[in-house]
Amino acid sequence: MPLELPKATLDQLAGSVRRYVENEMEVDCGEAGGAAAADFVVAEVGPAIYNHAMREAASFMQERVLDLEAACHEPEMPWWHSKKRR
Repeated sequence: MPLELPKATLDQLAGSVRRYVENEMEVDCGEAGGAAAADFVVAEVGPAIYNHAMREAASFMQERVLDLEAACHEPEMPWWHSKKRR
């Protein structure tokens, strides 16, 4: 499943990459270079980040499901167990 981001997010990412390259590497990559670099990062690194986040979310949900019975358990027929009955 290819990672797709909204155009506004890609534009913001491209601007961020462009500014980083210009400020930290002192290279003028221009808008096209920033967009190309952002596209590369999304295509190359994005799936790894997405997969890691999905594994973390699945693990979190599995822990909650396993704890569901303990968290939501109600004693059955509590009247008979609440007091010693003859």
